[in-house]
Order: sequence, then structure tokens, then C-alpha cells
Amino acid sequence: MTISGEYMKILVIAPHPDDEILGVGGTIAKYVAEGHDVYVCVVTKGSLPLFDLESVKKVREECIKADRLLGVSKTFLLDFPAAMLENVPRHELNDGIARVIQNVLP
Repeated sequence: MTISGEYMKILVIAPHPDDEILGVGGTIAKYVAEGHDVYVCVVTKGSLPLFDLESVKKVREECIKADRLLGVSKTFLLDFPAAMLENVPRHELNDGIARVIQNVLP
């Protein structure tokens, strides 16, 4: 039983890896400690030529590790281009996030 008496499934949507930690890390920890399931969806991924692939891989691995340390149930990593999101058709972005929402049912 949670402190509030109601169990919740919470989905945090972050534009980039580590934004969930820097933005709402304390809130994630609070809800996990209360017994809720917290999920994270990272929307973008760095890509060439702006980001080298080894750095992208390392940042994503660190993101998952940090989320696990906070008790996040699962981290979803979408592959929309960081720093070029305006080039993605809105329906593709909406579909990607909708799939995560349908999976989690927050």
C-alpha cells in the first residue's frame, strides 16, 4: 500500500537522457519510495554529425543506470533526432510517444 493509499503507474517523458534526473529526479525517488511504479520515456537520441556514436551509447547507458538507481521500472529510449526534432513529422513523434503510453498505461 502506498502512503496516499492509491497505487499509480507514472510516466515521465524527457526530451533527452538525464533530463528526467535533473528535472524530476527527486519526485521519481519520492514516488518509488511510496511504492508506485515509475517509467521514463527519453524521446531523442543524438546522431551524427552532431554527436559521435560512442558518446551517444555511453550517455544512454548512463541514463538507464541512473534510472535504475532511482528505482525506475523501465526506461524507454526512442530514437528521434536530438537537436533536429523539428524535422520529424508530428504524427511520427505522436505515434512514438503513444506507443509508450499504451505500453505503460499510466
